[in-house]
Amino acid sequence: EFMTSSVVASWEIDLWGRLASRALASDLSADAAREDLSDARLSVAGQSSQAWVDLIEAQQLLALAQEDLQTRERALDLTQRRYDAGLVSSLNLRTARSQVASARAFQAQAQDALLIASRRLQEIMGRYPDGSLRAQGELPQLGQLAAAGAPADLLERRPDVLASENRMRAAGFRIHEARAAMLPRLTLTGTAGLTDNGPNPSINNIDDSVNMVSNLIAGITMPIFNGGALLSESRATVADRRAAAADYVRVSLAAWREVEGAISADRSLEVREEQFAIAANEAREAQALAEREYARGVATLFELIDAYTRRIDAERGLITARAARVSNRISYHVALGGGARTGGIDADREVTP
Repeated sequence: EFMTSSVVASWEIDLWGRLASRALASDLSADAAREDLSDARLSVAGQSSQAWVDLIEAQQLLALAQEDLQTRERALDLTQRRYDAGLVSSLNLRTARSQVASARAFQAQAQDALLIASRRLQEIMGRYPDGSLRAQGELPQLGQLAAAGAPADLLERRPDVLASENRMRAAGFRIHEARAAMLPRLTLTGTAGLTDNGPNPSINNIDDSVNMVSNLIAGITMPIFNGGALLSESRATVADRRAAAADYVRVSLAAWREVEGAISADRSLEVREEQFAIAANEAREAQALAEREYARGVATLFELIDAYTRRIDAERGLITARAARVSNRISYHVALGGGARTGGIDADREVTP
């Protein structure tokens, strides 16, 4: 009876650093993938926060539309009574009715906008988008915008910039790998075998040194001609490295642009919020005065309508400006890569091992 056992192992001596370059490039690609995951998490957090702000804004605009409808209905009721008493013409009555109808239309539009905002947040949260979700609380009162820090710090904080940098570095190692692939390779091949012709062969005597044969073979191999594929691959890696470098520059400039844009937008939105707050306060006082004078017959219906319109416009402008400023702070937080003090929204960036 006959039994044979053998083990074959092969090693390649990394003379030119080809295998080390491949390993480093793979590690950097894995790091880039992890940064992509961090960037995706930050993006989802930003989108969720933006959707929450949009939902609160939609709720406030709907409440404003309902309040506007109630005030115009009061004006219509007062105009109807004055028309019945012969104090105003049918022009005033029809105008008041038109204002009520327009207010109902804006209320329906605000209701639909609320459902859209609610469904969008539900979609992000992974819930069925039936539009029943409502946000609790009010928009935060924002302080002054915190400093963004040195521009160079942003390159170490943004996950998309870090991912792009890792890909650029990995592309550099792949150039070395491709060039080293055209050089000779030194390999070591070791074999160990057992041959047993005895009457009772057994696997237990595989380590019998009498029957063990060992070989150690060293060989140098040269890349064979394959139509210039290795040279083309080397040139392709150089082009990939240039593309990765260009992408890194693009991502870095986009990151700085987003931060600078958020900073300048915050200044503009702060002025808008302050001025709309003043306008809304004055418009409320003017509306109250117009209602009293119209009830006494001093002011005309058109003066009252103008007071209503100015107050609603100012209130709507205040709501949208305040929501836009909070949304911009969220964009600023995301643009900094998370974990930054934004003068109203503080959150520590989640660190993944």
